[in-house]
Amino acid sequence: MEKDMTLQIGEYSFLPDEARTIREQVFLQEQGFTQEFDAEDSRALHLVARVQDQPAGTCRLLMKTDGCHLQRLAVLPGYRGHGIASALLKRAADLARDRRAGQILLHAQVQAEPFYEKNGCIPVSEPDLEDEGVPHVWMRLALEDEPDRITEQPNPASARFSSLSALEAVRLMNREDRKVLEVLENKAPEIAALAEDIADCLHRGGRLVYAGAGTSGRLGVLDAVECPPTFGVDYGRVTGLVAGGLSAFGIPDETAEDSEEAGFAALDALQPDDRDFVLGIAASGRTPYVMGALRCAREHEAQAAAIVCTRESPFAAVAPVLSLVCGPEVVTGSTRLKAGTACKLVLNMLSTIAFTRLGCVYGNEMVDMRPDNEKLQERAAVMLRRITGCTATETSRLLVPGRSVKTAAVMHRLQTTEEEALALLDKAGGRLEQIPGAGF
Repeated sequence: MEKDMTLQIGEYSFLPDEARTIREQVFLQEQGFTQEFDAEDSRALHLVARVQDQPAGTCRLLMKTDGCHLQRLAVLPGYRGHGIASALLKRAADLARDRRAGQILLHAQVQAEPFYEKNGCIPVSEPDLEDEGVPHVWMRLALEDEPDRITEQPNPASARFSSLSALEAVRLMNREDRKVLEVLENKAPEIAALAEDIADCLHRGGRLVYAGAGTSGRLGVLDAVECPPTFGVDYGRVTGLVAGGLSAFGIPDETAEDSEEAGFAALDALQPDDRDFVLGIAASGRTPYVMGALRCAREHEAQAAAIVCTRESPFAAVAPVLSLVCGPEVVTGSTRLKAGTACKLVLNMLSTIAFTRLGCVYGNEMVDMRPDNEKLQERAAVMLRRITGCTATETSRLLVPGRSVKTAAVMHRLQTTEEEALALLDKAGGRLEQIPGAGF
């Protein structure tokens, strides 16, 4: 606002003529909208900004169950660029706080998104064409001083979810899930560094321990139990701790996550040391059970980190934090959705990359997998033939019970005994590519 421009903002419980005139000029005449006025004008709080007693801008506020909705923000052409829109937004925020609204929500035109972001709003949806075919995006301005709890916030994009058809619901959920891949792409360097740190601990003989509660804890257990058959590692090399114990995997115990002492005790029972890596998983970023496990890891000098789905987390006081902010869920607070998907994808990456670094994968083949059933035995045979080119007869001779495809491949390629093959693999860090003269 220029020094010679005196700004005043009035508040009205009805639609004043000045606000009507501004909206007609901006939205109907200038921007070409056809449906500007509606029944909500009669129950909204209207703001009118005046510069030297001349109407310059307006907006309206509607209190709803998910917060205060700011709508119809418009500034006349001659008054733009002087901070009037920002002043209206600030006044709206003050009024919303007075009414104990935790947030302001707005369905902004995409072209105005940079302005709102500059004023502290963040986008929480993909662009849509709900308003007369003009691209809009839902945005949110947090009004509370408490730590960010985006996983608990309502998602404006799914406000009508219960009224959607099945096809509309599928398409909405697909749009929301696409955000997960965008977040992971942006976090790729951090994820890669975390995978390398885990691989280093495993290479030194340590364990990977997941710790979480609810969906997060069950995701950790799921990844842990898949590692032995996939990578041929011993059970216990990857462990999942879930609040309430393993029985909580099938029958959730939602109260168990509130005990920091339980998380500490669960990890302490494993007697961790500086070779182990402890990974806390908590969408909310503040689960006491996970904090307890991280504190225990720190006390025993184990490596540790945490995966969260919020911007800020108290875990940062005790361990590095990987923050995967995918926005509010389609069903408010149901972190089994986007947050769960994000965490599962990252766990896939971490364990797969770490054990690949240890030689459990050659090319894209699971050369250390355990062929414990007919399907896996056939897969192992095909794998060995694909890697070495050996005959079916040679395959049958080489793939005896308890011998990995990797060991059999070395035996075939270098015509060695099993003991010699194992010694070569040990010297090469378990990696076929590192065995001299083998041609892998």
